[in-house]
Parts: sequence; structure tokens; C-alpha cells
Amino acid sequence: MLFRQKTRQKYLWPSLTVIILFLSLLFLSTELYKEQDFSWIFLDRKGSLAEIEERSLDSRKYEVRLRSSKGLIVEGFIKIPDSSILSAPAVIVFNGLETGAWVVDMISGVQEVQETVIMAMNYPYKGEVSLEGAQLLSTLFQFRQAIFDTVVSGLLMVDYLTQRKEVDPERITMVGISFGSPFAVVVSALDSRIKGVAIHYGGGDLEKLLFHNIQSGSWVSRKLLSTLGALILAPIEPLKYIDRIAPRPLFMINGEQDERIPQESARALFQKAHFPKEMVWLESDHVYPSKTELIQELTRRTAQWMKKNHLFKVSPE
Repeated sequence: MLFRQKTRQKYLWPSLTVIILFLSLLFLSTELYKEQDFSWIFLDRKGSLAEIEERSLDSRKYEVRLRSSKGLIVEGFIKIPDSSILSAPAVIVFNGLETGAWVVDMISGVQEVQETVIMAMNYPYKGEVSLEGAQLLSTLFQFRQAIFDTVVSGLLMVDYLTQRKEVDPERITMVGISFGSPFAVVVSALDSRIKGVAIHYGGGDLEKLLFHNIQSGSWVSRKLLSTLGALILAPIEPLKYIDRIAPRPLFMINGEQDERIPQESARALFQKAHFPKEMVWLESDHVYPSKTELIQELTRRTAQWMKKNHLFKVSPE
């Protein structure tokens, strides 16, 4: 009996050592992956703007289809000011997944942006979105390809805007709202042609954001899911890119009662950014497509910030 115990112990400790070593290496590799700079991957996948298709929907609105030299298709809408205005400022909007390119209709009616070119895209991801349990991982795995395509799409939109005669290439501003915030941060970090960045109802540390938004399950299951989810979303973790925006101005608006973006996540993103930067807190919960008044308020405040930072200055004809 004693001999059998010693035999088991003889093989148990080496096995435990191997397991511990494996788990340690797995943890280290995942941490290295999360901290990796994915910039070169995004830029390599971009290629160049190879083809442009436009279809007029009314006197100011166009449906746009862009194709890159690598085969990526970008679809969206653009609204332009009156035809007599040349070299107008331009805004690219990354907003919620549900709204997509239709956000141009939601904000273009605000008086302060009537003389601004506004462009937004439809996200390449077409599947369902769930933040519950295993469905969250399924969503994120399906969304992984779209992560890279969405960032590349933003870079192609900048290419497109700089080619339009109505746009002042020195007055292009990026706006990220809610779901679109990480993409806006990454694209702006990669493309210096974007001269100002506004991030609304967004935050950093995607693992904490996911944990905060997973409502069902035990603490352990929520922690595991959020950790795995953050690993999938690592290429667009905004905390890795936000400090590259400076010396261009950054403007953040967040809600004090936001049930989706905890204040610590919003503050972490703002603190990681360099000056010049400005942050405003509103007495509101999260922004949704149905909240027309809040969306208009965000638009007006962003327009005022753009004017203060000379992003509304129109170049002479």
C-alpha cells in the first residue's frame, strides 16, 4: 500500500508541474497577444481605394460603395452641404450597430452641422448580437473578421473623403458613439489625416466593459466570458491606441447614469489620452437610436467643440 502511494506521488508531481507550466505559458501568451500592436495588420489589409460607386438619393444624400484593392467592400451614406459650398469640414461617424449609416439622417438636420459633410458606413457584421453567456462568445467569434474589416473600412472612408472636392482635407473629424467608439479610436490613431476625435458614451478596458454588461451567470462565469471576449476584441482595445491621437484634440462625452459604460471605463480612456483633451459628463443614461434629443445634443456639443478647435474653419475658395 505504501509502495503504491509513493508510486502515485512519483507521477503526480511531474504531471502537476507540466499542467502548471502549461497554464502559465497559456496565460503569458494570451497577455502578449492582448498587448500586441495590430496596426500593421490593419494597414496591410487596407490596400488602396480601387473603385467608387455613388447613387444619388436626393439633392444632398448619396449611397456610396467603395472597393479596396484587397477586395473589401464598404457601403454607406454621405450627405453634403449645398453645392455652392466648397472645402467644407467633414465628419465620419462610427455609431451603434443597429443604426449604421442611417445616422447621417439623424444628425444632419441639426442646424450647427448644415454646412458639414457627414459620412457613415454600414457595419460588415450582419449577425445577431447577444451579451448573454455562451451566445456572447458566439457573437464575438463571428464578429472577429468584421473587427478588422470595420477598421479598414474607416481608413478607406478617409481616402474617399479626401478625394471629394466638397471636403477640406485639413478639417476631417472622427466621431465614435457607443459601439463605434473603439473603431473610431483605432482608425484615428492609424490615420493622421483625421484632425480631431470625439468619443461619446465609450470607454476603455474592454474586459471590464464586457463583465459589466454580462448580467446572467455567476461571478466566475462572467469573469471567464469577459476575459475570453476581451481576448477576441484585443485588436481594438482603445486603451492601446488613445494616446496616439495627440497632439490632435480629443473630446469625450459620457453619461453619469450610463448603464452600459461604467464611469471607471470612461475615465480610464480619458486618463490614458494625452492633451489636448476635454471631457463632459451629462445627466443621462446610455445613448440609443430612439433618444433623438440626446443625439441632437451630442451633435450640437460636438459642433461647438469643433468650432473651438478650428475644425469648422472653411478654407478659402
